[in-house]
Amino acid sequence: MLVKNIIFQEFNNGRNDKLKSILDRINIRYIKENTGIEIVYPHNELKQLRKTGFSYFKTDAHWTDEGAYLGYLRLMEKVKQDFPNIKIAKENDFHYIYKRKVRVLPRAGFHNGRTYSIMKLQDKSVFDTKYKYFISNDFDYNKRDEILKDSDLYEIYIFNNDTDAPNAVLFGDSFTLNLLPILPASFKNTTNIYSWVPEKKDIYSAFKISRFEEYILKNNPQVLVITLSDIHRLNYLFDKE
Repeated sequence: MLVKNIIFQEFNNGRNDKLKSILDRINIRYIKENTGIEIVYPHNELKQLRKTGFSYFKTDAHWTDEGAYLGYLRLMEKVKQDFPNIKIAKENDFHYIYKRKVRVLPRAGFHNGRTYSIMKLQDKSVFDTKYKYFISNDFDYNKRDEILKDSDLYEIYIFNNDTDAPNAVLFGDSFTLNLLPILPASFKNTTNIYSWVPEKKDIYSAFKISRFEEYILKNNPQVLVITLSDIHRLNYLFDKE
């Protein structure tokens, strides 16, 4: 699932038609035929959300819970083709809290946003928006097993849901994180492998999926979801330029 590189640029410069044509030229069919990866790209849904809500935070480059929910719906349309009885969570399956600050990394709580911090804005007027955060009624988001591997540049979150459903492994960059209050509602066990790249580190080694192969297979997933913020990171999965 690819979630940022086109829609975020559209938000900044409004060149919708040109950027949409760039997306078309990426040739999603080619990617599927050569890697076996089927792309889910919630481009239209995220663009539509901008009319009534927020696809991305004002002070951070990540998508909001509302944006992640739309990505989840598109993803589950694909999953349901193989698992027709799987539950697709509706909005009324959650309750909500509203905050003016950003929540992305689960253990970090709410904060001003990475963009705000990097730019050193010191301008509290940008916190004029209340973002909608999803809280599941089916599992406790705060009770999760965590395996933190800072030295190896990844973290693992494991969610258990008492339901007769397949297991899922969610692998990718930080755009996996706002799916975590939502995605586990559809699966019995959801394992999130979140990888990142600090400055001056090798991005290929961080996202090379074979590095996690043993752990992924150990969790017996019927569904493997790879969520990336940029289409170019698909190359990193296979350690290729």
